Amino acid sequence: MKAVVKSVNWLAAAVLVVAVGMAWLQPIHFFGNPDWASPVVQLAMVLGLLVMTMAGRQVLKQLSSRQYRWLLIGLVGLIAIVQILIATSFVDVARADPFFVRQQALLLAQGSHHWQHYFMIYPNNVNFTLLVANLLKPLLKLTQTPGYY
Repeated sequence: MKAVVKSVNWLAAAVLVVAVGMAWLQPIHFFGNPDWASPVVQLAMVLGLLVMTMAGRQVLKQLSSRQYRWLLIGLVGLIAIVQILIATSFVDVARADPFFVRQQALLLAQGSHHWQHYFMIYPNNVNFTLLVANLLKPLLKLTQTPGYY
């Protein structure tokens, strides 16, 4: 049993090392947001997470079997609650894409030149957004109240 646990620990360590390497070497503008943390900050955060994980393991080793069982029951309950919250409040992609396209098209039709970060991640929606904006432009003149600009 100890050999299996040791193997799983080495596998987890290898996965974390690969994750740290990928997080450290990824481009800063990976998700289209220029405010991502630098690789040095990401590396420090991963190392901090590893230290907290090791401290948590030490705490778990000191728990009695009854405390451990109640901790597991609480953790499973917490996971179930989070899953229910996500399932009831999640916006699916089929509704999210048209929302961003409509909002951006409306802003473009009103004269804005700022594009949301969403279109840096999903550039396939740009052409359709420009089409909708050009279709909306003449219609906006019909919906504006006279005297208010």
